[in-house]
Amino acid sequence: MKRTLLASALAVMALAASAQVSEVTKMKGDGFGFIPKSLTTTGVITPYSTIGVEYHGNDNQTAEFTVYDASFNVAKTFSYEPKVFKAKRVPMKALADFKTKEVLDKGYEKESFRPVFGVYDYEKGFLVPVTTMDEFKAAIAKMLSGETVDFFTDDNGNFAFRLLNDKLYIDGWGDDGVRVRESFYYYNSSDNRLYRVDNLLKLVEVDTSNLAWKEDDSRESYGITLTESIYPTEVYDYDVNCNEDSYGYLSQNVFNNDDKYEYLVKSYREVSTPTDPTGSYQPGSIEVNGIENGKIVLTKDVQDKYYESYLVVKDEDGKDLFTVPNGGYKDDFTIYRANGKTFISNYESQGSGLGQYVIYLLDKTDTGITELARTQMVKSAKTFNMAGMLVGKNAKGLVIQQGGKKYFNK
Repeated sequence: MKRTLLASALAVMALAASAQVSEVTKMKGDGFGFIPKSLTTTGVITPYSTIGVEYHGNDNQTAEFTVYDASFNVAKTFSYEPKVFKAKRVPMKALADFKTKEVLDKGYEKESFRPVFGVYDYEKGFLVPVTTMDEFKAAIAKMLSGETVDFFTDDNGNFAFRLLNDKLYIDGWGDDGVRVRESFYYYNSSDNRLYRVDNLLKLVEVDTSNLAWKEDDSRESYGITLTESIYPTEVYDYDVNCNEDSYGYLSQNVFNNDDKYEYLVKSYREVSTPTDPTGSYQPGSIEVNGIENGKIVLTKDVQDKYYESYLVVKDEDGKDLFTVPNGGYKDDFTIYRANGKTFISNYESQGSGLGQYVIYLLDKTDTGITELARTQMVKSAKTFNMAGMLVGKNAKGLVIQQGGKKYFNK
């Protein structure tokens, strides 16, 4: 038994000593994949590597592809220089009047007075006429000499004023309107006295009919940059294998019948209608941003240029084969092969967070597409990474879909 084990050990040692380890070819790139044989014109599984495609160290980095033969010798290299699109966002603001829709919380109220000789008395209230706003202002000026006072008429038609430190701020907003919390003084003409109201909460309606927008000096303008990117192609070839899909950046025979390699680019074009291809910004959206001079401050950002995204198929020479319209930020693009035909499923944004899936038939002879069907409108669900950043549908790793669904995207 020992002799047998010794002989076996010596044999293994001799085999290990005779084995030669040679250095393999160093591949050029930071990404790597295989083109399935069903997606090549040769019917051979083809390896390739990429630079600046999967990992973007620089937004303006040139995308490079290297294709290898079965022995990993370089067979072909080509590249694509991504185009850059820029715009400028200018912060704007406007002051809007508002009126009370409903008092949600009356807060608390108490009689308030500052006895001033010849003006206001503990028992009688005002000792001077207070029949107009001007008379009211004059009386309060004598009582509060040197203080900053904001005069107005309250919701009950009473003369009122607010001191510099009195509350007047936005306490939330929603579909039902804006909530304003305030504290102030008012004159009750029925008993000739001043009263103090604290922590009144009301729902208000904002008048946006005649807004005078101007540049918001409290915020800085900033530029945005959109850069083309190579987009992965997902292919379900039901004529070959109905259980798996191919997910990669290169193919040969998906979009046309020649031997040139082809890839998908997400690009942008300028449009007149405000839109946002990233999904992170709602063009023209107005936000409530406090109260200034007794008016609600509304803010928005205005761009000098707007873009929409679309997908374009290019060959290894950079030539456009065809485009797929209105990709939107969802980036849901899939190829299906079935019964000898090639179909494209693409999600197209229709604005206001709505979109629909469109099915096209691809004609590989003249690289044209024909629309076949559309789904009903669906509410697009945005996707975020674990850091809370908006990402595309095909972002790798653990992602969260709008609504709270978490899943791992391979």
